[in-house]
Amino acid sequence: VGLAVTPALGLTGRRTVIRPPGALPEEEFVRTCIICQECVRVCSTGGLKPTFLEAGLAGIGTPQIVARQGGCSLNSSCPDLCAKACPVGAIRPIEPEKMKIGLAKVDHHLCLAWDQGVKCLVCVEACATGAAQIYSGRITVDPERCSGCGRCENACPVAGAAIHVVPYA
Repeated sequence: VGLAVTPALGLTGRRTVIRPPGALPEEEFVRTCIICQECVRVCSTGGLKPTFLEAGLAGIGTPQIVARQGGCSLNSSCPDLCAKACPVGAIRPIEPEKMKIGLAKVDHHLCLAWDQGVKCLVCVEACATGAAQIYSGRITVDPERCSGCGRCENACPVAGAAIHVVPYA
């Protein structure tokens, strides 16, 4: 019975989750990570969580960023906390200004600034890179500047968030 379900769930990791800054490429990351949860324990924002089936069967328990619960802090020491905690090198040190782990996308139907014309700047104020901007009263995201840190999604006042960070394809 278990083998019949395997193709539907996928044995190998797919790029459906946002990995910690400095994570190896997905397949290599899933092979290398020993699921020790040390990176999850040191996450200063509480946004790093273990996966369940989001990354396929082989990726169960590997870390992912759940931006709604806490994005990455882009201060000088935060991205390196994950790398320093990883005992097997599945997460490598990176410079915060070079971090690109995902891309924020605005759901226009949920966004207060788009849908209701409300002057809401919460995600703009939370954005550490200046990627979230207000343009003609509406929130836009500059993909060149967006690091995918998730601070915008974490701060959004809309239930479930009107801005979501998605992984790069």
